[in-house]
Amino acid sequence: MKQMEELVHIANKIEFACKGLPLVSSSRWLVKQGEVIERTDKENIFGQKKNSPVYLFLFNDLLLVTIRKGVDRFVALDHAHRSLIEIDDSAEDDLNTDKENTFLLVLLKNHRNVTSQRLLKAGTEVEKNNWIEALSPRKSDGIEVYEEWDCPQVQCTVAYAAQQPGELSLDPDDILNVIQKTSDGWLEGRRLVDGERGWFPHSYVKEITNEHVQRRHLRQRYHVLQTASKLLNLRNSSRERFVSTCFK
Repeated sequence: MKQMEELVHIANKIEFACKGLPLVSSSRWLVKQGEVIERTDKENIFGQKKNSPVYLFLFNDLLLVTIRKGVDRFVALDHAHRSLIEIDDSAEDDLNTDKENTFLLVLLKNHRNVTSQRLLKAGTEVEKNNWIEALSPRKSDGIEVYEEWDCPQVQCTVAYAAQQPGELSLDPDDILNVIQKTSDGWLEGRRLVDGERGWFPHSYVKEITNEHVQRRHLRQRYHVLQTASKLLNLRNSSRERFVSTCFK
């Protein structure tokens, strides 16, 4: 009840300058909120880089990028599904610019179905690390853990009879949400028809194409493009150093 009241309170003080969406949901809750500074290449009349404060609302399944409109009112400028967020904190490697405590926030598919990115600056290193931890996906040693709002789905192809406590018997065509996946081929899932939860071998099911899979492919494509871009920049940098050395 408290989570729902908090959602209603937040929804009442946010208006959308972009494509809107309903914020109040029984399966949504607030994870973190706070103000950071967005750094841009735009300059003011004195030739100084513009720094604009933005206010982030991070929910378990959604990120809202807003600006303040008064003391306790906000205007949403952008939003994306939480699984479509990428964080890059390597901006500080550039020592020629003031990028201390900065990180790059990338929305792989925002409200306009395009990729958008913002260079954000936190007040302190601790604050920056807290944001990066909150925005990054959960990790567990040797186990892939999924949230109920963003998980793979599988369909049983061959009947499986549970052999140990904690395992789940499956019938052909059963559809399950995958909650955990181990490196040795076991899945923990929840069957949609009755909500029963348990472990079963990966070889008895096949993955179904759903929104989770589509978002995963989008993240994989982004990582491939980022790697290619870094390799190209490294190659060009090496070539420039070689040419510079030859003509000294």
